[in-house]
Amino acid sequence: MILPPTKLYLREVEGKGMGVFASDAIVKGEVIEICHIYFLNPLINDNLSAHGWGFPKGDEKPNKTFIAFGFGSVYNHCDDNNIDWECDGKTMKFFATRSINVNEECCVKYHERYWQHHGVENKI
Repeated sequence: MILPPTKLYLREVEGKGMGVFASDAIVKGEVIEICHIYFLNPLINDNLSAHGWGFPKGDEKPNKTFIAFGFGSVYNHCDDNNIDWECDGKTMKFFATRSINVNEECCVKYHERYWQHHGVENKI
């Protein structure tokens, strides 16, 4: 069973769009969200795959790309990320890499492949 997150909310972030924030204190190692995922069809050439997550994680050329439901596709990037993720091929789990304060944005570190695909040199 996948339950909705209880310590997160969405709000607009200037220059970034929507962002995910802590509504309650989060401790290091705490799982903050488990998302259902959907693998994209590799035969469909659209821009959705550019916003997906690579599977397996960390591969320069992942053999699959997926989108995450829930807040999973809303987390913004930060080089000094405070959350990370893992995927078992069925769900995506986000967890805190350090303590996160109330109203602090929860950010992951995007893979370099994302920035190359978008032609971005200066990350937000």
